[in-house]
Amino acid sequence: MSLTKYLVGALCALSMSAAKALPNEPESSDGRPNILLVVVDDMGWSDIGSFGSEIRTPNLDSLASEGVAMTNFRAAPTCSPTRSWLLTGVDNHLAGVGTMENLQAPNQKGSENYAAELNDNVITIAEVLSDNGYTTVMSGKWHLAESESNYPNHRGFEKSFALLQGGASHFADRLPLYRGNRVDYLENGRPASLPDDFYSSISYTDKLLQFLEQSDTSKPFFGYLALTAPHDPLQVPDDWLDKYRGAYSAGPEQVRSERIARQKDLGLFPKDLQPWTPPTYPEWLPFGRKAWSDRSEAERERDARAMEIYASMVEIVDQQVGRIHRWLSDRDLLDNTLIIFMSDNGANSSTPLIYQNTSSDSEQSFREWFLSERDQSLENMGKAGSHAYQGAEWAAVSNTPYAFYKGTVGEGGIRVPLIVSGPGVMSGKRSVENTHVKDITPTILELAGVDP
Repeated sequence: MSLTKYLVGALCALSMSAAKALPNEPESSDGRPNILLVVVDDMGWSDIGSFGSEIRTPNLDSLASEGVAMTNFRAAPTCSPTRSWLLTGVDNHLAGVGTMENLQAPNQKGSENYAAELNDNVITIAEVLSDNGYTTVMSGKWHLAESESNYPNHRGFEKSFALLQGGASHFADRLPLYRGNRVDYLENGRPASLPDDFYSSISYTDKLLQFLEQSDTSKPFFGYLALTAPHDPLQVPDDWLDKYRGAYSAGPEQVRSERIARQKDLGLFPKDLQPWTPPTYPEWLPFGRKAWSDRSEAERERDARAMEIYASMVEIVDQQVGRIHRWLSDRDLLDNTLIIFMSDNGANSSTPLIYQNTSSDSEQSFREWFLSERDQSLENMGKAGSHAYQGAEWAAVSNTPYAFYKGTVGEGGIRVPLIVSGPGVMSGKRSVENTHVKDITPTILELAGVDP
């Protein structure tokens, strides 16, 4: 299915075929729109201001006011299945990514449908667009390859800077999510070094803009920016550590109530909405917590600190979207560039113990390794060497008002924000049409005038 009919209004419907140029477009392309696809990692449905958040996201809010906010859009419940759907338009099982690496059940091992990497039965949107005259570049998380033949440079991207794995430290130290996990950065298929001041969201954007600067301006471009924020570990540069200090001291229940109130005021939900009530878990579980009012001041400070860091990560993402928007505007490319922004799944409720399931360690061995290798002190939260995480309480806030989290097929796991802006797209509209991540590829191909 294509999203086009939900994005283009009757009064501003445009022909976007290769044979007919868009009105008022710059002469720097062949008449077809540039495509910029931005995907963030584990960001909840309500983490954008225009979706009810208290987090400062002025650039994303501006993008929504310029285009269409799709509020009934869904993805897969985890990272790489969504990415396989997104980049091929084909069911993730048929594409070879029925689940993520190291998570196959015994009966799934050896199956082409659960190989956790793209197979040769599908082609990517980058391959199609490259074959049809587009410059194709990507920067960020790949998470679709176990073998070299599936690296981005072999799947349609002319220039690429990629983290092959599903996650890692956001800094240059390349600390893995668990013992034995690799952290491989590649530039155009070759091992890449990281600058000392590397920070994922900023550095990925730097590299994408560098690739675009070097591209052939006579051709339209397809740019894919796959940020790893705000996936754990929650980390930010030092000058961002205190941007939200004290903002979450009232606790997750209060913050969630305030988000729901804003969502109702924005008209996202009716005034009589009865939102999901997150369950209360016993304290002996890793994610169990006492009532906020029963926690000590030190416990509340530590628990709020994780969300402070998370909010800073989201605002940094927003800044990078603003950087690209300004880059396009400064080069008179904005009026001929379709911008698509989305998250790959809902917010993550899990503790780092989830990674024990993907390693060869026992739970006790994993816990001992984790606590010895990561500085989890309050003073170090958000810095290099730490591994802060949202947890179930704050993930429920990010997914407000929906139930459950990443890794589940509850709405909190699969309903994600989608914002689309660009030539011919209705301005300042909100769509409740039921749409899915698999709709992105056919939509882009239609707008690019490509018959698949």
